[in-house]
Amino acid sequence: MKDKLPLYTIHISDKDWSEEEVDFISLVEYPAIEKNFLTFKRELNDKEIIDDNNKFIKHRFSVNEEQRILSGAAMIADLPIYRNSPTMGEHFVVFTADEIKKIVQRFFKKGYQHNVNLEHDKKVNGVYMFESYIIDRKMGKHPMKNFEDVADGSWWVSYKVENDEVWESAKSGVFKGFSIEGIFQYETTDKKINQEDQLMNEIIKILNKIEH
Repeated sequence: MKDKLPLYTIHISDKDWSEEEVDFISLVEYPAIEKNFLTFKRELNDKEIIDDNNKFIKHRFSVNEEQRILSGAAMIADLPIYRNSPTMGEHFVVFTADEIKKIVQRFFKKGYQHNVNLEHDKKVNGVYMFESYIIDRKMGKHPMKNFEDVADGSWWVSYKVENDEVWESAKSGVFKGFSIEGIFQYETTDKKINQEDQLMNEIIKILNKIEH
């Protein structure tokens, strides 16, 4: 078994003028939170119309225009994320639910909804956030179907993609998920974990769901 690595909690300053914030969302091939986004497109629709004799007629039609929406988790609360940097070496970081809420509020206060780049590099236009909420099951804010394991306090987002090149890349799997970008404070904890611990925790969560 590998040695356990230090775990740090991530924070931003309470001061609005501070550079500590999330200011970009990136479309990436391998999201650190290990959750891919969903792609949506319009499909065949059934619609009932009324003719001149007030009779209901079943009418099927094809809509070629795609909705071009990407939906998924941008941040997951209390999820240890593996990092390896030249200055700090191998370690894990985690965002608490309270810190995610602070980050999201700052993100919208600064108007960063159009700040999107690819693989934390090339900024793109024609991609913008139109939906955002923090998962809170008690308030009726649930994750989407097939993402039921995403914890309360996590940040769920949806983006409209009007950029043809970006949309084709997302549909073909070049980009699979979201990744946040910003400047943060690291705070040490007394916890140490490894990837085997993470895997075991995920197995326990799945077994608990099966039992219930």
